[in-house]
Amino acid sequence: SALRPWCHIELQENDYRTRRQAETPLDPKYHVVEIVSLGTHVKNTKRFYVSNPTADFIDFMWMPEAAGVADEDTFRCMSKKGRILPGKKFEMVFEFVPQTTDTAESFWTFLLVNQKVTEHFLIAGTVEEPRVGLNIPCIHFGERILESPATEVVRIVNKEHLPFNFSIEPTSFHQEGQPQVLSITPMRGVISPDSDVELAVTFKPMMEQSFNFNVIFNVKRKKDPVVLNCKGSGYKIHANLALDEPTGRRLIYPGTMEPLEFGVLQVHEKRTVTFNLANTSKKNFNFQIRYLNGPHQKPRIITDFEKAPYLAISQAMGDVKAGEEKAIELTYAPRDVHNLGGSVLQVVIPAGPKEEVFQLALGGAGKKSRLEFSFLSHDFGPQFIAKGGATMAGEPFAVSQDQGYATCELIATNRDDQDCLISTTFQREP
Repeated sequence: SALRPWCHIELQENDYRTRRQAETPLDPKYHVVEIVSLGTHVKNTKRFYVSNPTADFIDFMWMPEAAGVADEDTFRCMSKKGRILPGKKFEMVFEFVPQTTDTAESFWTFLLVNQKVTEHFLIAGTVEEPRVGLNIPCIHFGERILESPATEVVRIVNKEHLPFNFSIEPTSFHQEGQPQVLSITPMRGVISPDSDVELAVTFKPMMEQSFNFNVIFNVKRKKDPVVLNCKGSGYKIHANLALDEPTGRRLIYPGTMEPLEFGVLQVHEKRTVTFNLANTSKKNFNFQIRYLNGPHQKPRIITDFEKAPYLAISQAMGDVKAGEEKAIELTYAPRDVHNLGGSVLQVVIPAGPKEEVFQLALGGAGKKSRLEFSFLSHDFGPQFIAKGGATMAGEPFAVSQDQGYATCELIATNRDDQDCLISTTFQREP
């Protein structure tokens, strides 16, 4: 005669017994049910069937064994008891909610109540860390000028067959009460299976110092967060402008209007001032010198003093090396009656999204002298040529030697309120 089983337990084979790491070997009487979880704090369900091949109903019970710990927070039997009808199947359900990535075990006894038959089971829960991470581990923004933003793109990648939620911890890169120098968008989202999400990371230093952030990405069901290291530093342009004056150097401060007076000059007279542009920062900087005909006029570059405003600059644009000083000369040489009143000179230094501007209110004028001559033209008339065809050369003879030469006296009268310098373009020829 043959023995007929009371029930059939439909379980797939697994190799957990060979992979199991424990001090004592597993008793062969235990059937192994392995539940694999992708990450922690997620509910995983294992389903299998027990069929009744007999003509009678079967009542069953699942009971945790003393040898194992049936942690209700980790393992749950959702079909603790029931009745299997003749020729039918009953679905057995176990749930596994891992709290850590460690392997968990729970020992159970399956009892057929009326038949007093038992089978022993080991419910083993293992955790696989989700393959979710960043395409790069860190971003180095380097040195950035203050308030000048720089943006890099990073991708959070999901290589699993399930979607995962992520969120970024704001406190990992922004301290309350401090200016925010790092921003990330989006701050949360869902990564679809086998895909990635692009994140824009923007660094905008507001202080002259180095920054180093470990940005924390919390991924649901992942034990440890994903970390992105972001570092960079901010620097500022430090420029000093000083005018050379007879009493010493006068410092010019950015953002304020400082006077620069040339005084009253005669037409064709010129006056030059020297100002020194110093770079005390760690980086080189460029500069540009512009002229405004008035405080609300459009700025323009100074060319030469052949046309109004009769200004010339030794270097209208250029750069100053770190730790160096550059001397720049500004010359005013009016070619006609002119007034510099209302004119503004700007020394502009680009400093990121803003500009550092030194402003000088120019003063000065050009005027014609009130000089009168006793005559403006004179005709000496016919004159004899010296004996032998010789001509006069060199300086005029003294009065006693100047007999026979025509002379006249030109009287220049200065009716101005200041001295007048007289020069002539006349050249004596042999």
